[in-house]
Amino acid sequence: MKRRFKRTIRINIIGATCVAILATTGCASIANDTQSIGNAVGVKDRTTASAIGGGIVGCIGGAIGGAFKGGLVGVGIGCGIGGAAMATVAAVSSVKVQLDEQRKAQAALQAELSKTNAGLQVVLQTKTITDTGPTSKEVDAWDKTTVPLPENLVRVHSPEIAAVISKAGVLAAQSKGPTPVQIDVYSQEREHAWITSLLDTAIPNGSQVRYRWHQSVKPSLVLSPIPTPATK
Repeated sequence: MKRRFKRTIRINIIGATCVAILATTGCASIANDTQSIGNAVGVKDRTTASAIGGGIVGCIGGAIGGAFKGGLVGVGIGCGIGGAAMATVAAVSSVKVQLDEQRKAQAALQAELSKTNAGLQVVLQTKTITDTGPTSKEVDAWDKTTVPLPENLVRVHSPEIAAVISKAGVLAAQSKGPTPVQIDVYSQEREHAWITSLLDTAIPNGSQVRYRWHQSVKPSLVLSPIPTPATK
């Protein structure tokens, strides 16, 4: 009896610790930690990795609570409930982290673009998505960021515009959001080689960032998450 009492105290301490950690952990930490767990078990897609990592963490926490209340049966029930709940939290946190990250990127790109004195604005657009968890909660997610480029400065390969394009490449490569970033480049064909060289230099080898070309007389860059099979 005494031994069982000690075990109960130990389980309560562990469970309370888990709850305290989850309650005080910010979205960025949840997203990064759970993504790392998902990556460790071989999942490469960032949203899926965060969800699976969250499920593993939630399963462990739920199993601890379930063991205290219902033995082995409680472990199974607790794992299922905790895993589903934490998987949803981790996936939503991952989406929020990317939106916050891209708002900072928007400000950084605007600061570079303002140096051209062209009076153009970097525009970030969001979209509403519904998570796949039991709550079906609607959350704001990053849709795309449009960076207009003054045609007269692009035509003369202005150093100020080169800095804007390079900054876009660097920020895209640094993104830790749920999906890698895609850059759609709109320009005249004669500018393709110049812009390609800038992006190739800014984006390190091995990065998952990709860029596509579109013929246009109005040059711009459009950054967006690479579509996943579920969103295409």
